[in-house]
Amino acid sequence: MKITKITVYTVPLDSWDGASRYNDQQVLTPALNSTVVRLDTDSGLFGIGETCTPPPYYLPTLTDEAEIGIGYLAPLLVGRDPLDRGVIAHQMKESLRGHGNVISAIDMALWDLVGKIHNMPLY
Repeated sequence: MKITKITVYTVPLDSWDGASRYNDQQVLTPALNSTVVRLDTDSGLFGIGETCTPPPYYLPTLTDEAEIGIGYLAPLLVGRDPLDRGVIAHQMKESLRGHGNVISAIDMALWDLVGKIHNMPLY
């Protein structure tokens, strides 16, 4: 089984109508988004992972960084066996130091695939 395609979705989180949960006077700019990654395989199985980057006043990151980081790591994933999750995880950490939100979203999708391959829940 090989990973054949990586798709990234941005899901806007507008549940607070732009207000921050930390301070009702503070408006989220840019708005918060959740980034969802889908890893498709040649067997028809797919894995889903997700990350929600904190707002820039909380951590020095931006929502768009997750999508850019996933795109940066995509060549490492296409053509790989998702069961090589440990090796892939190590290579991702070596290729993109930091950016735990990016790596964790892909790792989550890989674990989702592993569970589906073995027909077992992730818990």
